[in-house]
Amino acid sequence: MNMEPGLNVISVILLLTVGQGLFLSYLLYFSKGSFRQANLFLSLLVLVFSYMLFDAFMKVSMYYFEFPHLIGIHCANNYLYGPLLYFYVRNMTQRPAAFFSLRDFWHFLPFVISIIRYMPYYFSEEQQKIDEWVNNMASLTDAGYEWSISWSKIMHLIHITGYLLFNISLTSKHRVNIKNEYSNIEKRNLCWLQNVLWLLSALLIVALIRHTVPPSQVNLLLFDNILNLSIAIVIYFLGFMAIHQPQIFTAPNRGTRDESHSKNNNFESDVGPELFKPDLVRPKVKYQNTNVTDALAEDINRQLLVQMKSAKLYQQNDLSLTSLAEILEVSPHALSQVINESLNCNFYDFVNSYRIKEALRLLELPDKKLSILDIAMEVGFNSKSSFYTAFKKNVGLTPSQYRKQKSPKVLATEQ
Repeated sequence: MNMEPGLNVISVILLLTVGQGLFLSYLLYFSKGSFRQANLFLSLLVLVFSYMLFDAFMKVSMYYFEFPHLIGIHCANNYLYGPLLYFYVRNMTQRPAAFFSLRDFWHFLPFVISIIRYMPYYFSEEQQKIDEWVNNMASLTDAGYEWSISWSKIMHLIHITGYLLFNISLTSKHRVNIKNEYSNIEKRNLCWLQNVLWLLSALLIVALIRHTVPPSQVNLLLFDNILNLSIAIVIYFLGFMAIHQPQIFTAPNRGTRDESHSKNNNFESDVGPELFKPDLVRPKVKYQNTNVTDALAEDINRQLLVQMKSAKLYQQNDLSLTSLAEILEVSPHALSQVINESLNCNFYDFVNSYRIKEALRLLELPDKKLSILDIAMEVGFNSKSSFYTAFKKNVGLTPSQYRKQKSPKVLATEQ
């Protein structure tokens, strides 16, 4: 193995990736918006991964011979990946976002213990560091080298595995819970984040396999570089997606209504004058008790069905449980309980059932030339893809197939 310091193609790629990571970490750190705290943790995570790639660069380029005091500094960082990723996911999926507290520091206890463990090595002689590093490099490239499994690396892998599984659990619960609050979830369900976690899990499996393969079977140094770059690509993708992630949870309207206003004015201000129906006037009844009785549930259910059908509230693409509860003048908790228990569905499916029913009507009209996208927007969906998904789930056909089946003579204008 060539031990002369110098650059090659792989080392240049690694160095450029380090620079990209530092820039992304900077963008995340100074990003503004509703995910400020979450992006701080992600910024630190990207920074730690960037240093991992810097360590790979120093190995490939052999520049550790020039800067031996940097050898081993990254070792304790292996216990930062899991906690930092967890705090990012926790802040993205919890409402309200949980603030970092003193009791959260226990997540970093393995990192602190690892630093203490490596402390004697950090202050050891430079030549000793070089000798141990050369010995380690030989174990990665020399087929005749006596191979053994490092228990410290196994502990690192177990540590990150636990956090990955827990993070996947958090995102899965979020995707279920979000359906109880919003009628359009395409930009709120963090599907991309869960996919990133699954990709990291797949790469983790590759890393586990890597630690069972002796150097006589494969060039482990090259294997490590490819694995590191793959992980970096996934993490950087996570960072770029985080920067463009729109707000997930919308704050409820805290303003109080004027008690002297009539129900007409209250209802009209909520859903807009074009949806206001004079025959929907009803006595003002405010439910504040979250312990929903059968009689209360029946009343909420009746008012809910009346408003959804007559006012076509489902056409509001930003309709949420909170906004609908304000229109009905009930607590979100009570409304959610009625939808879940009385109607046996979540808020997302409840609203979309009305949207699909209206879409079926529009698709069957022989004198209409609305495109599929026009219909999707009119009934309350945010995108054509979400409309297709919901329609196929409820009807078993795509909107195009249904239109051709019901109105074969009508020219379909969708593209």
